[in-house]
Amino acid sequence: MTAFSEDGLCNDTFSTQIEVVTVGIDELNELGVNIYPNPSTGMFTIETDGKTTNLQVYAMDGRLITQQQLNNQLEQISLEHVTPGMYMIILERDGVTTMVKHQIH
Repeated sequence: MTAFSEDGLCNDTFSTQIEVVTVGIDELNELGVNIYPNPSTGMFTIETDGKTTNLQVYAMDGRLITQQQLNNQLEQISLEHVTPGMYMIILERDGVTTMVKHQIH
């Protein structure tokens, strides 16, 4: 990536690698994660194999809605206060980041 100043001169060049994996139900199950129900009314469960998992939920406009660390095999997540729509659930553990779309109606 090259960043330019307002006058068009090159200020800095850098590179980075980002791995994003969007998965379906089968891939989540292979990771030891299950999210249900989807779609939901804003209350849903994330079931894991017990490994510490970091959770972030974003609105489609990029606003961070919530973030927390999941330590239990069953975690109830409440997003009943948000506007109905599509949200992005990001789960991270063991260096792997997984993104799942979640519909709230």
